[in-house]
Amino acid sequence: MVLGHGSLSVSRRSYRRSPQATFKVAHAASSPVSSLLFLTFLICALSLYPVVASPATLQSVYEAAGPQGGYTKYLQLDAGATYTGGLIIPATDIVCLKGNGAKLDLQTSTIQIQGRDASLDIDHCVIKNGGLFSAGYTQGALNFVGSHGNVMNNTFYGNTIGIRIYATGPGAVTVMNNIIVRNTITGLLCQIANEPLVSYDDSWANGTFNYLMDCG
Repeated sequence: MVLGHGSLSVSRRSYRRSPQATFKVAHAASSPVSSLLFLTFLICALSLYPVVASPATLQSVYEAAGPQGGYTKYLQLDAGATYTGGLIIPATDIVCLKGNGAKLDLQTSTIQIQGRDASLDIDHCVIKNGGLFSAGYTQGALNFVGSHGNVMNNTFYGNTIGIRIYATGPGAVTVMNNIIVRNTITGLLCQIANEPLVSYDDSWANGTFNYLMDCG
């Protein structure tokens, strides 16, 4: 269109954007949004299938522990955690096991403290599934054999025998303020000549007896 002599001449021109240019612009504009949506979807999908770590074994925690407070092995367990399997304490080790409410699923194994110089102080643990029924009176969840220690403020349930004390000196083991319940044979087994110091324990609904003395 011409507006007249000396006037500004304006004409219309049509422009066509190439398909390639259109794609590049659209792709550049939507790429961050698409990435964010994909990342959000991936996070939501992974949250539906959480990765569950296997419980640590009690033996592995023992092997990783170091000395502290006069003990050769000082174990500090995590509150509410579950630890599996049994534990063998060598004859020369003096051990402290602070449970903080942790669960010890012994899986038909035992915690064995054997030897004149071996010692275990254990507290605030929930100890279950210890010992083998086929082993009769020879196995329990916690076994002191010729050793000494203190067992305080623990819960023993669902074991063959809760605590077994054999061939120790009189009063070498203190058993105080524990809950010992629903163990299939007995709650506490010890020899008559080697009686532990037992006080303030709540032992009930155990198989044959709540407390049993072995005359052998």
